[in-house]
Amino acid sequence: MKRGLTVFVVLAFVLMSFGVLAEDNIINTSVATGFNELKSYTWLHTESKKEGLSVEALSMSILALVSKPQYDLTSQVVALNTKANPDAQCWPAGACTTRDTAYALLALKSVGTDVSKGLIWLNKTLLMDSAGLKNWVVVIDSKQNGTCKVGFGDVLKPFEIKNNKIGNKYTISLSEVGVVNKPLQTINFDCSAISGEVVVALGYDKSQTERFIVGAGIKSATGSLTIPNGCFPMKSSGACDFDATLYTSWALSEMGEDVNNYGTYVYLETSQMPSDQLKLAFLSRYLEASVLNGATLIPTYYIDSLVNLQKSDGSWNGDVKTTSVAAFALTPTDKADKVANARAFLEKRIGNKEYWTTNLADNAWALIAMSGVNAFGTGYVSGATLDTSSCSTLDDCAKEECKFLDYCQPSTCSNGIQDSDELGVDCGGVCPACTPGGQQPSWNDTVSECTIDMDCGEGKICENGICTFSTPTAPECTADAECSDGKNCVGGKCITMPKKESESSLAWLRILIILILLIGGGAYFYIYWIKTGKFKFGKSKGTTSFDDYKKQRETFVSSRPSIQAPVQQPASRPAAEKPVARKDDELELALKKAEKILHGK
Repeated sequence: MKRGLTVFVVLAFVLMSFGVLAEDNIINTSVATGFNELKSYTWLHTESKKEGLSVEALSMSILALVSKPQYDLTSQVVALNTKANPDAQCWPAGACTTRDTAYALLALKSVGTDVSKGLIWLNKTLLMDSAGLKNWVVVIDSKQNGTCKVGFGDVLKPFEIKNNKIGNKYTISLSEVGVVNKPLQTINFDCSAISGEVVVALGYDKSQTERFIVGAGIKSATGSLTIPNGCFPMKSSGACDFDATLYTSWALSEMGEDVNNYGTYVYLETSQMPSDQLKLAFLSRYLEASVLNGATLIPTYYIDSLVNLQKSDGSWNGDVKTTSVAAFALTPTDKADKVANARAFLEKRIGNKEYWTTNLADNAWALIAMSGVNAFGTGYVSGATLDTSSCSTLDDCAKEECKFLDYCQPSTCSNGIQDSDELGVDCGGVCPACTPGGQQPSWNDTVSECTIDMDCGEGKICENGICTFSTPTAPECTADAECSDGKNCVGGKCITMPKKESESSLAWLRILIILILLIGGGAYFYIYWIKTGKFKFGKSKGTTSFDDYKKQRETFVSSRPSIQAPVQQPASRPAAEKPVARKDDELELALKKAEKILHGK
């Protein structure tokens, strides 16, 4: 009996739990948004006081909270300083990296701390991008003929300018001028022998078809140019590292440091376009800061690529941090609608909670993006900052539509002479491979850089024999929640799936479960308890005492029907009655003796 009751109770509990879980599942998938900024800032302030946080987590928490004067950041600043190498002001102590140091310096500067010691350490780690040295050229634009002298220090070499060309080309390679052996080396020029306006600039030939003009050039007969060929290692003893250069350069630019003092923007801009959306967002933001310092124009394909990767739900890759940094990067531009969509995604993602994720840096970035203000104090650029003027001067070579200009084209592979690092006339080195005779194939023939996409590097495609950047396209989805009802996210696409049960159908399921329990429980109780007589309605019997039992016995005996002997049958005696009476008498006698023994008589 007890076993049956236990099984019934367990079954009821399981079925009711199923109903509750189904209901909870509906509630959780339709949480109403209710972003509470104060609650989120307070959560971040409390959590950032805990021990064991990373340099990035502490730094970003300070940067997010510094704009809210009601929060005391003393404990966070002390904790961050504790993690530093006291001798060099670099982070973390014992294993300093350029990235962590830059993050920490940015945070400390935002609260008014002197960070000059840390900037000195970063300056000492700056390296020269030796791999790209062969790509640097000097571009001279002059409508008058004459002689220009170019070189390092006091050693200047003469170059004749005729019809705006230097010999048969428009540029001078640095290898023709001298030896570059350090980052930010200065190159001097003297074109005073030419009457009229002269513009001198530095160029970087990334390929046969891509030339980057660094800055706007100098419109002067004499002057000097600094070669922005810097890069950062992850650690002071390492080699050039893209991630270290990106994050360190970004942090320095947000601190208001002149990007020309580091010269890393050319290394970043001429490297492979990042396939990582978070890095692309940081790069876009950093290049905006470069514009503010007059270093370069924002290449529109970085901004366009970032915009094209935004998903229909307003996010980038469905990730809180990536979406926040992307929104922060686009805020200074004319992409206000994209920024608004990103903030809507962040507001929906947090719902009524205090935080987006348990990662403090993620939450700090989200709050910075949601605030809609520039947390770091760097000026904003607008869409008008992007150069959209017509192609007219050397300054316009940075624009895509101006690459057809003669002096904007890399010329070392088509000038008819062996120069730069060529192994033959217009072949070898940065130029197409030489033929067995050491000559470049006729330029009337088609000379392709590639034939298929696999011939190009990551992020590029082969178009008309030339490797060009492809415009990344975002997947349709990364999770089922991003698809409409009845669809699941499979391979980045929303696929139609069987419809999910609605809330009303689950409500009927709960009602059906309750009815089954009631009917089943009632049937079980009736069959097992009532029908068998194990349960009677009314007063319970309780425990029967000896006196009660005696009374019941007496009542039973007295209520028996009397048996009378037959009148006309003397010969036949009731043999069955006498034994019964005798047994009753014996039972009565035994009861009396038992009573005496019970009462001690």
